[in-house]
Amino acid sequence: IYAAQLRWSGHVMHMHDNHIPKEIFCSELVAGKRRPGGQIKRYKDNLKRALRLCSIPPSNWTEIADDRISWRRAVHNGIKMFEENRLKELDRKRAIRKARESDPSQTVNCPECGRACVSDFGLSVHRRKRKH
Repeated sequence: IYAAQLRWSGHVMHMHDNHIPKEIFCSELVAGKRRPGGQIKRYKDNLKRALRLCSIPPSNWTEIADDRISWRRAVHNGIKMFEENRLKELDRKRAIRKARESDPSQTVNCPECGRACVSDFGLSVHRRKRKH
């Protein structure tokens, strides 16, 4: 999803200034307030997050996007690096989970049937299912 968002944003930045999508994309509200409490993220907030995750500096991404070839290269390399980091993080979490499951000192046993559960939450779910 980040790749499509970054490609589209680069595409909009290449449009002429009088095209409606670019006018809307680059405009700022003159008046109005955002909702109090939990803020709803704007498209620009999500774009900044995608830029950071793909190691593209949010402060000068428009200058990078001016050159199509360097923008495509930056998006491609950023998405590739993001995906590698995401998969490494998933592997790390899985290794932690598997180590926890194989360590008998970290399991909690069900008092009724003796089943070993990895966490107190897992034990409560197991006990809830046994009642039905």
